Amino acid sequence: RVVLYDLVCAGSVNPDHFDYRRYTTLDAYVDDLLTILDELGIERCAYVGHSVSAMIGILAAIRRPELFTKLILIGASP
Repeated sequence: RVVLYDLVCAGSVNPDHFDYRRYTTLDAYVDDLLTILDELGIERCAYVGHSVSAMIGILAAIRRPELFTKLILIGASP
């Protein structure tokens, strides 16, 4: 199964619905990723991330290493 998702406030989203204080660090994005995987009942996955999404995957794997079988990281941003 392939799961695709957009980061909060990516694309054409009303900025009034974006919590700027919550998303000042990547931790909130990591929380979102882990919540999506938990809600979908995904217990193990291979993660593909580009740019900031690669960094989000790295941080998520540090927090929950048992969840990720591999990380495929493309142009990870610092």
